[in-house]
Amino acid sequence: MNAHSATALVAVAVIIMTIGIDADRKHCFCDLRWSTTQLVSGDSVNSLPVLYDLTNPYYTHFIHVGCSRVLEHCPDDCLANAHASMGGATMTNQSGPDACISAATNAPPGSPIYVYASYDPSVCGDRSWQYIGPLCCWEISFPGYESFFLYNHECNDSCPPNNPSC
Repeated sequence: MNAHSATALVAVAVIIMTIGIDADRKHCFCDLRWSTTQLVSGDSVNSLPVLYDLTNPYYTHFIHVGCSRVLEHCPDDCLANAHASMGGATMTNQSGPDACISAATNAPPGSPIYVYASYDPSVCGDRSWQYIGPLCCWEISFPGYESFFLYNHECNDSCPPNNPSC
């Protein structure tokens, strides 16, 4: 084999390997969803509104990605992405205000918004969820102005800021 044919053979091998690097790829679709009622095991999140779209992990292999790998990693990977998005295991003073604006729902303590990390393992199964925690938001309105929503960190404040003596 001469140098020219060896170079051509290496080039063909590199092209085949490059094309085949992601020969099989399966996605896990992740988001945060919310509800004003608490879900129980077996309930579907499909019709719940999306609070945030999260980064979607994917799994690749040169030949084949099995569903067992996707089903094993998808729930924890989505939960990790949810925690990263929120800045912790629950809403923080950074993520909570944006979540209240996104939900645009009055959710005082005792009637919170329930937040779920939702994941869809693509062709490997149905969408499922993990409970994240409650989200409390105050709807504040003044005559002649559009309502706005304030985050109530960890649902600690029992009275809204526009009525502190309730």
